[in-house]
Amino acid sequence: MNSIKFIWKYIAASKKDAILTFAILISLAGLNIFPGLIIKNIFDKGILIGEFDYVLIFSAILLVLYSINSFLNYRSTFILNKCSQKLIANLRNDVTQQVINLPMEFFTVYESGYITARINEVNNVASLFSVSTMKVIITIFEFIGVCIVLFTINPIVTIILLIISPIFYIIGRKNMKAVSKSSIIAIEQSAKLNNKIQQSIQGMEEVKNLSVEDKETQKIKKENEKMLKMGIKQSNSYAIGLEVLSFIGTITGVILLVVGGGFVIFQDLTIGDYMVFSNYIGKLYAPMQSVAVLSITLVPALVSLKRITSFMNEICEEEEDQGKEELSGINSIEFQNVCFKYKSQRDLLFNNMNFNLSGNDKLMVKGGNGTGKTTILRLLLALYPIASGDILYNQNSHSRYKKSSIRKHMSVVSQKIYLFNGSIEDNIRYGLEISDSEYSQAMKKAEMKALLNQLPLDDNVIILENGCNLSGGQIQRIALARGLLKNADLFLFDEITSNLDVDGIDTIKKFINETLKDKLCIFVEHGNIMDNLCNKQITL
Repeated sequence: MNSIKFIWKYIAASKKDAILTFAILISLAGLNIFPGLIIKNIFDKGILIGEFDYVLIFSAILLVLYSINSFLNYRSTFILNKCSQKLIANLRNDVTQQVINLPMEFFTVYESGYITARINEVNNVASLFSVSTMKVIITIFEFIGVCIVLFTINPIVTIILLIISPIFYIIGRKNMKAVSKSSIIAIEQSAKLNNKIQQSIQGMEEVKNLSVEDKETQKIKKENEKMLKMGIKQSNSYAIGLEVLSFIGTITGVILLVVGGGFVIFQDLTIGDYMVFSNYIGKLYAPMQSVAVLSITLVPALVSLKRITSFMNEICEEEEDQGKEELSGINSIEFQNVCFKYKSQRDLLFNNMNFNLSGNDKLMVKGGNGTGKTTILRLLLALYPIASGDILYNQNSHSRYKKSSIRKHMSVVSQKIYLFNGSIEDNIRYGLEISDSEYSQAMKKAEMKALLNQLPLDDNVIILENGCNLSGGQIQRIALARGLLKNADLFLFDEITSNLDVDGIDTIKKFINETLKDKLCIFVEHGNIMDNLCNKQITL
C-alpha cells in the first residue's frame, strides 16, 4: 500500500472541514495582497505629500484587514488542529487494531517495546497536517498575486528578484536527502532504546534479585549514546539546511536594497513602490522557501508514515480468515502428520506428530523442557501456522475455519497469565460475557470461591501492573478461575499445579472430575499429580 494512498482515506473522512479550511486559506491569500498596496498609497499619497487625513483613513482600512486576517487565521488553525487530532486518533486506533490482529508469528519477530515505539510514531505524522504545512497553500496563491502586482510596478526589479527563487528549492532538495537518511536511522534507534528500557522495567524484580542494576543501566546507556549520536547528526542536518535558507533570505533583502534603492534614486520607483517590494519580498520567495523548509522538517513525518504503512501492509488474521466458516463447536480433534518449527529454529520441533481426542478424552502431554509441550496447545489455538500435515476439528481441516471461532471454543488455564490493571474480579471475568449473577453462580458451582478465599485480598482490590502485588500462587488461582469459568468444549491446562498447595490441587481435581467430566481436556505436566484424570498420554 502506497503511503500517500494510505493516508488519503483519513483525510477524506474530514472532507467538509478540509474544503472549508482550503476556502479560508484562499481567502487569506487574497487578503494578504492588499496591505502592501495600501501601504504604498499611505506613503505616496499621504506621508510624502503631507495628507494626514489620507494616512488615517487608509491606516484604519489596514487595521480592519489585519483584524479579518487574524480571525480567519484563528478559524483555519482551529479547524485544521481539530481535523489533525481526529486524523491522528483514528490512525492510532487503526494501527493498534491492526497490530493486535496480526498473527503470533509477528510478535516473535518484533519485541513489545519496539512495537510500542513504532505505534507511537503515529504522533510524528501529525506534522504533515500542521498549520505551517497547510499554509503552503496560501504562499502559492499569494505568490501569484504578488507577481502580478510587482510586474505592474516594475518588471525589471521583479525578474531580478525572481531569479533567486530556484536556489531555495535546490538547497532544500539537497538537504532533504541527508535529513531523510539520518531520520530513518534515528527513529529506528529510538524504537530500540524504548524496547530496552521497557524490558528493564518489566524485569525490574529479577534485575534487583540478581543485583545487576549497573549492568542494565550500562545497556540502556549504550543504546542512549547511539541515540545521542544520531540525534546530533539529524539536528546538524536540520541546522545546516535551515541556516543556509535563512542566509539566502538575508541576501535577497540586500539585493532589493541595492537594486530597489538604485531605481528610487533614478526615479524609476517611488518610495511607495519600494515599500511594496519590501513588504512583498517575503511572499515572493515564500512558496520555494516553504517547500524547501518543509522538505527538511517533514522528512521524519514521512519516514514514520512509511514505517506505519509497512505495519498496515502486514496480513492480519481477519484477512487470512476471509471466506472461512465459523466453527460451531468442538467434538473431536486430531493431529495428522503435523510438522512444525518456529521461525527462529532451523530444525523441525514436530515431525509427523499424530494423536486424536474425542468425546470426553483426557490427554496428558509429558516431556522435557523445550520438547514442545506448550507448543501443542498453541497450535491447537491456531496461533502459529504448521509447516505440513493437518489439524482436524470435528474431522475437518483447521484451514476451513476462522481462527477466532476456533479459540472461542477453547479455554486456556496456564501457569503463565497476563493480568491487566483492574480488580481481581475484572481479571477473572476478562473475556467472559456473563452477568453479575451468572458470575456468582459460576464461581460457586466451580468452587472457585473456596480457591479464591485463600487470597488475602478482596475481589475488588486493584491489581498492579501484571500482578506485581500478588504471589505466584495467587496469580495462578486467578488464572484458574478465569479459565475454568469459560463455557468451552476443550480445556487446555499448562502446568496448572506448579504454584498450588494441596487444597488448591484437590479443588481443581474435584472440579475437573465433576464439572469437566464430559469435556475434552489436555494437560501439560512435568509431575504425576494429574495422571489419574487422563485416559491418554503422549511423551515428547
